[in-house]
Formats: sequence, C-alpha cells, structure tokens
Amino acid sequence: MIFSPFSDKNLTMQAAVALACGELGISETDLARRECVATLMEPLTKSGPVSIDRFKTFAVSQFLMSRA
Repeated sequence: MIFSPFSDKNLTMQAAVALACGELGISETDLARRECVATLMEPLTKSGPVSIDRFKTFAVSQFLMSRA
C-alpha cells in the first residue's frame, strides 16, 4: 500500500470542517458556508502537518472575523 500524505491531510480537514461547522452552527445542508469554512483552512495546508483542533480553531476564528 502506498502512503499518501495528501489523503491523510484531506481526512484531517474533513474532520476539522465538520467540527468547525458544528461549533459555528452551520448545518450539513449549508454547502456554501461549509465551503467557506474549508477555504479558510487552506493557508494552514502549506505549513506542514496540522492537527484537527488547530484547523478547527483557525477556521472558526477566521470565519467569525470575516462576519464581523
């Protein structure tokens, strides 16, 4: 089996998006806002391995700042 760090990062981001959206009260059917949350995480993907919690915390803070 070939190890792919990209698939691991995708799984981490998916989990973080789900947690961030839950914290922000964004429903699973609100695809536009869920996509916005995921997009906010992109800068962290360039910094190497990042935990689910760090992705979530970063996205939540960025989302709230963008709505202020």
